[in-house]
Amino acid sequence: MKNLTRRQERELALQYLFALESQQKLKKELFPEDLEELPVSAEGVSRDAYHLDIIFGINQNLKGIDREISRHLIEWRFERIAMVDRNILRIAVCEIIHNEEVPKAVAIDEAVELAKKYGSEKSPEFINGVLAQVGD
Repeated sequence: MKNLTRRQERELALQYLFALESQQKLKKELFPEDLEELPVSAEGVSRDAYHLDIIFGINQNLKGIDREISRHLIEWRFERIAMVDRNILRIAVCEIIHNEEVPKAVAIDEAVELAKKYGSEKSPEFINGVLAQVGD
């Protein structure tokens, strides 16, 4: 079994969330077996890994997480957020609201790093601005 860092777990969660949303499988009842059908390389990764906590936490609390993100958008609609950015925000909001082990500053920093790697040029600033208000 591979031991991944939390950052790698978040990256893997982002890949799964992107695939799930692309196939319109978010918001539905989700099982670990459903993830095996997705085009994500997670060979040798533990089935009780942190990325699964993130994925299932988001799926179970999707409406509340999306509502929290929407509350902090200024002159922007949730539907207009790029899918990558939307899922990075979901990961961070899930960690901020539903995981007491992850300090807010860490969740924000990790989200900004994901945005630098996977988002557009403006993604890190946008994500930082939205997340700075979450949980206040």
